[in-house]
Amino acid sequence: MSDPKRNKNSVLADIQTEVWYLTPQEVMRVAAACSFSHVNEGKDLLHKFQSNCPPKHSLPYVSNKSDMQPLKDIVKAQLGETHKLFILLKEWQAASGLQPLSREPADTSKAAKVSREPSDDSTASDMEEQASHDPEQHPLMTAPPELLMEFIENEVKNLSEDNVKKVAAYLGQHLDAPVTTADTLLGVLKQHKPPFNKHTFINDQDGMEPFLNVVTDTLGGAHVMAHLIHLWRAANAKTDRKKTVGALLDSLCPNGLPEQAHTRFVIVCAKPYEFEAMNRAFDSIASIRRHPMSLGYCFGAGYKEAANAFYRFDFVMTKGGKAYHLTVTRFVAKLQGPIECGIHVGQVITALEPDYIGMIGVCGGHHLNDVIVATKAVDARAGRVIIEKSSCGLERIDPSAYGRSDVAEYMNPYFFKPASSDDATAGQDAELAVGDHMAVTFQAPPGITVHMKSTLYTYPQVREDCVALVGETEGLEMEAFPFFKAVRMARAADVCPVKALPVMKAVSDVSELALDKEGRNPAVCEQLKKAKVENDGKFAAVLGEAGAGDLSHGQKRKLFRKIAAGKAATVMAALIDQAPFLK
Repeated sequence: MSDPKRNKNSVLADIQTEVWYLTPQEVMRVAAACSFSHVNEGKDLLHKFQSNCPPKHSLPYVSNKSDMQPLKDIVKAQLGETHKLFILLKEWQAASGLQPLSREPADTSKAAKVSREPSDDSTASDMEEQASHDPEQHPLMTAPPELLMEFIENEVKNLSEDNVKKVAAYLGQHLDAPVTTADTLLGVLKQHKPPFNKHTFINDQDGMEPFLNVVTDTLGGAHVMAHLIHLWRAANAKTDRKKTVGALLDSLCPNGLPEQAHTRFVIVCAKPYEFEAMNRAFDSIASIRRHPMSLGYCFGAGYKEAANAFYRFDFVMTKGGKAYHLTVTRFVAKLQGPIECGIHVGQVITALEPDYIGMIGVCGGHHLNDVIVATKAVDARAGRVIIEKSSCGLERIDPSAYGRSDVAEYMNPYFFKPASSDDATAGQDAELAVGDHMAVTFQAPPGITVHMKSTLYTYPQVREDCVALVGETEGLEMEAFPFFKAVRMARAADVCPVKALPVMKAVSDVSELALDKEGRNPAVCEQLKKAKVENDGKFAAVLGEAGAGDLSHGQKRKLFRKIAAGKAATVMAALIDQAPFLK
């Protein structure tokens, strides 16, 4: 028998826990009835329920403001009236006082399509953002212990390198080997037991008091992980968590959340390591805090709403007493390139309607770790990769940019007419869309070589032998041109008055041309030889002399891409933090 006096938050927590532990067969049946795809586990189904609205409804399937009648109808049809989830949903309606309104009967055999445009013009994420102001309305009030444990583990993965060192030094005697990464630290915490304890530091059997002491002593009692441990303990003991949730939200957003009318920034990334670098860079700035929507998600993965075809991570920046919303997005597709970038930027602008949008990443160039702050992008296929001009102004492409000799021989005698400077297919000038040209007047972080107001050349597939064909302070990559073009198209179509920030790419790929090959331009060869000495020194500085010598050029390049992405992210974070265009 259900207890009619039970607190509604307790009932809601039990509903979420029951969804979490549905069998794979039950998950498959319920997900199919809701037209959810790619749902294999209960936790995935729960996320879908919390972020999607049933047809003709303005609240998600699972919400503390909903009567949850559509979900109740589906559970009844798919799992039966004796299933525990159905009984809990009946109990929810009694405990919450939210009785079903008179509506058209729900289609329980196939709950049609997820409503992406609720009738009150509010999306699930909008409602979550509005509810975040009040602890009573926040999803953390009813999150099951299993989800909170996952959040705790993800926050360990999010620790900065310095914080990993602090915790590792504190654990000292418990370590079998040096701990240098957050993933390794998480493994230690899940496998090692504190003295005089029968459970590991991170476990679901006791109150994790030793782990809480580690966090408090090394990171401080105000750290988000300390709050999450307290919250997990309250959820596990089924005690009131309003005070704990309130303290956590206050630590994240002491000045409140931004109103929807306030400025939103979006930074686009192509690769997961670029996405992680940007999130870590924002997380390291004092004026920028984690948005509650992103709490418990990994910097390298983020989260994805069913209605949007991209991953995201959100922050709140406070400037001059105002709060601004920052969102970092990354491609869903495993591939990167001009087409993927154009599609992604268009989707992001349509879904989020940002005021400003920028991009970070890595590129080919001459000097490792130099950051190219590009306010202009050029399609490298439209007359840039040349070796000479004819008397009548025609340009001849450099055949050395192509690895196959048959292609080089075929192209050798061909000249083509360069595109005119105002041709939209040749170049995209971001300065027209950057507020008052102030996006390049910020103070760059110390210790990083930054080339302001530079140019990136976009090529469908970046080859290292093409790098020699761009200038010393320029870069070669695959996304800047379609990025700026997508912004310009959105403005022209009145999708939203978004303004482009510079595209910032750090050099991770440097040319390894065979410098002794017959026919090479002597001046270019001399330039590359000089750059090679410099770049070999940078490799050695990171890997050590022995390590750098053991790796191939390709292995060095892959290693440096993550390092370079961090440089570009640091510069972009400095621009957003200073925000000269908002003054």
